[in-house]
Amino acid sequence: MARPPRHLYLPDPDRSYWQAAPGTDDPLRYLAWGRRDFRRQEIPASTHEGWVCVVVLEGTPTVLLNNRPIRLGRGFFALARENCPIGWTQKHDGESRILVWMWRRTIHPELTARADDFSSTGKLPAPAIARPQSLHDACRDDVLHPDRFSGAWQHGVQMQVEVLLLRNLLTEAHPACPATSTRIVDEALAWMEAHLDSTEPIARLTDFLGVSQPTLHRIFSSATGKSPLSHFRRLRMEKARSLLATGVCSVKEVALSLGYMQANDFSRAYQKHFGFSPGSWRHPGL
Repeated sequence: MARPPRHLYLPDPDRSYWQAAPGTDDPLRYLAWGRRDFRRQEIPASTHEGWVCVVVLEGTPTVLLNNRPIRLGRGFFALARENCPIGWTQKHDGESRILVWMWRRTIHPELTARADDFSSTGKLPAPAIARPQSLHDACRDDVLHPDRFSGAWQHGVQMQVEVLLLRNLLTEAHPACPATSTRIVDEALAWMEAHLDSTEPIARLTDFLGVSQPTLHRIFSSATGKSPLSHFRRLRMEKARSLLATGVCSVKEVALSLGYMQANDFSRAYQKHFGFSPGSWRHPGL
């Protein structure tokens, strides 16, 4: 089948988009954003002067990649290299909301090494959907207020966009890579070990991970069989027992080093956990 000619189908004049002026050599060639109704205004498949990246924020449009229709949804993205035909259609009424970049060429080696008609689709995890929105907003601000640094700045943003999408593609291609839930548990465990003196460990931990407390509890409990708070308390008590066993630190010093404002609070927690008081470490025979 013959490859469609190069052509950039522009949206209706009242839709939001930006196009680079002819003759400019900045990396970014085209931006589009906002709502589209691809059922009423289909975009025939065509090739382009640069590589195209699209992220769907709302709706269920169908992308045509290399003559293959693929229905997308919220958080899905599509990539098409310079010579890959890409177009858009839609089977159901209703608008879609999308972000579109067209760059002069790929710059990351993982994309540059692929065939010039490479295309792919994938889906971003929910927490990552806000990232392409912020990068697209930053691009729009730059092209509307350009200066002599715009080319270098666009190059940096392009690398961020490519890496963001490559991370997803490589994770999908290699299922053995750690899943998001595994990463959250690993990072939670490392944070706990490093912050045994925290007085509000779960609140601070969820801030660090960028997840809600119910989400952390669900993921952590599923992986370890314990709640995050109970695991943190166990780690803290084990650390207390280790410090007391050296005979160098007093009960009060251990309590303060582990975030307890009062030694009595520490002693009660220790007694509850081990069944004997922290002072018992100093008794002969223990």
